[in-house]
Amino acid sequence: MKNNRVTIIIVVLALIVAVAIVIYARSGKNAAEPIVSRTYVEEDYDFQVTYPSDWNMSDELSPGSCCLFIASWNKKSTFEPNASGTPVEKITATENIKVQIGNYDKKINDPFKAASTTKIVLGGTEFYKGIARDGMEFYLLSRSETKGVGAAIFAYIETTEDYKKTARNIVATIKLLPVAATSTRDSSAPSTLK
Repeated sequence: MKNNRVTIIIVVLALIVAVAIVIYARSGKNAAEPIVSRTYVEEDYDFQVTYPSDWNMSDELSPGSCCLFIASWNKKSTFEPNASGTPVEKITATENIKVQIGNYDKKINDPFKAASTTKIVLGGTEFYKGIARDGMEFYLLSRSETKGVGAAIFAYIETTEDYKKTARNIVATIKLLPVAATSTRDSSAPSTLK
């Protein structure tokens, strides 16, 4: 009887130690994993931006066009029967938040002229921040009195504060680059945030 109690105690202690080791190993692994990010250099408009690798980017910004979109998607799957009745996975995606970045030229079209702005510092860079009439946040990074880079943050109903914070952190990484002598941008082409 005494031997059975000792055996049970040893087994329980061994299980506790094993669980503790697994928890410690997992927490150490997660802590050591770096946050992976990507840096995109926009050569036509001479700026760069860094964003998390689990966000998606669509580059539609080129001379005469509009914007660079960096978006996070809340991906969901459903199973629906096909013609033979076999369940097939159907992937749907709900957009959580989107950062839209584009060139702006006040002489051509100032997309934010109706809104007031305040100076703020993000990532060591001075931006002009404003809130549009529809509640959209926007940030202007001036290159001169009339030209610069504009960023807008589009939040949706399901957007969490963590996503909004990440979006602002993305905006904070926007850096103006020296204007390239061989830049291909067309300064006469209107390019605005829509």
